[in-house]
Amino acid sequence: MTESRMFGDYGPFRVGPDGLPLFADVVAFFLERNGWSKKQFGYLYGRAARDKPFTERWVQMQVKASSFPDDGERRWVIANLLNIPPALLGVTHLDELLTHPQMPDTPVEKSTAIDLAEYRARLPIYWKQQNTHTAAPALKHVLLRLKRLHSNYFEVAPESRTKLVRLLFDYHHLAVRISSDLQQFTEAIVHLNKAYAIARFLEDSERETLTLFRRGYILLEKGDAATALVDFTAARSLERKISAPLRGSILLGQARTLARAGQDNQDLKQAQHWMDDAGTVLSASKWADAHFIHFDQVWYHLERATGLLASPSRRLRFPREALAAVDTAFSLATNTAQLSVNRAGEMLQAKAYLDQGYYPIATTLAHNALHAAKDVPRSVASIARICDALKESSYR
Repeated sequence: MTESRMFGDYGPFRVGPDGLPLFADVVAFFLERNGWSKKQFGYLYGRAARDKPFTERWVQMQVKASSFPDDGERRWVIANLLNIPPALLGVTHLDELLTHPQMPDTPVEKSTAIDLAEYRARLPIYWKQQNTHTAAPALKHVLLRLKRLHSNYFEVAPESRTKLVRLLFDYHHLAVRISSDLQQFTEAIVHLNKAYAIARFLEDSERETLTLFRRGYILLEKGDAATALVDFTAARSLERKISAPLRGSILLGQARTLARAGQDNQDLKQAQHWMDDAGTVLSASKWADAHFIHFDQVWYHLERATGLLASPSRRLRFPREALAAVDTAFSLATNTAQLSVNRAGEMLQAKAYLDQGYYPIATTLAHNALHAAKDVPRSVASIARICDALKESSYR
């Protein structure tokens, strides 16, 4: 019979061959301690680990058969979700579980010393490239930097490890933005789920909220407006603990999502109310944009135009108001942002003119936007939808 004993204040747990408590017993104990059902845990763990919930039955089987995965990253996610003390997993810090993540077909290179200051300084360069046009050609380098950050955790001085973990978080978010441009939405969600686990580990409300915000946008891009609205709502619940630019950006994201999923004028009225609230936040905001979310007057008006055109129902779209918002954005844009602003603005103008039946100008604008967006698959896909709508119209 397997020995069972207490581990400090926790247990009793069955003891494995390594002298540690069986992981399944630990999971079952902390599920009960946290007041979570197996269904709730399966949903959250599945979303974090593979972007798809695990069933209640699956969780029951893992607990009963002691067959939870040995993979360090997955155990790290579980430990962060359930607040499992590191000592019960045989480590001093949970991050030790990430030092050798199992990554099929991705051999871990021998650790090479890295310069954390250079990694930090490089981030705004990548983001400027991304926000001006696209950083897609740099994705391979960003992923390599993520690997090196993982493998160098124990190579840096202990006092620098928190800095390294924050850099891991920031590079995951950069990878999210580039992956979404390439329409690699599943990969983007994986990066976001890892970033969310890091934010929980750091007990950082700002980073946790930023991750929910960006995941909401990715889910919206994937066409899952209902789940996106859940993430934006969860992000709003933390708004008292976060910076003004992030709070305003969440309001815009929530507004666009409700406009997309809304069923009637009441929903659209609420969405426009949130847009107005975001404008109020922007007017009063004196915070620097620390997360490269572009919460400024230009992108505010482009987001407003997007929300005004978001509904699948023609009667719930407002093309004239959207065109006015795009004109305002164009008038405020600087030279450094002009290319990406033109690309986004011309797509919105094409969609607005299409709604009003001005097919020749809509066609010209769609072609212009396509030329500017030829290296950005996500934008190309959006323009293709406009072109398909033109083909289905009476315009010949």
